[in-house]
Amino acid sequence: RMDQRLKLAQRGLDAISPLATIERGYAIVTGPDGTVLQDAADVKPGDAIEARLRRGVLRATVTGVKE
Repeated sequence: RMDQRLKLAQRGLDAISPLATIERGYAIVTGPDGTVLQDAADVKPGDAIEARLRRGVLRATVTGVKE
């Protein structure tokens, strides 16, 4: 019984894991201060950003912002 509860809890955590999001083909993009970006207005041209993908990390410099 405890084993079943543990498996159920693990599935729930896996479903909301940022790593599970990446596995589905999305990226997690962080801004210059390392926080996760949720709004294009949080960066400006010249800022360094990182995109964590399923395999590897992309580093880029913002050249423009379109909201």
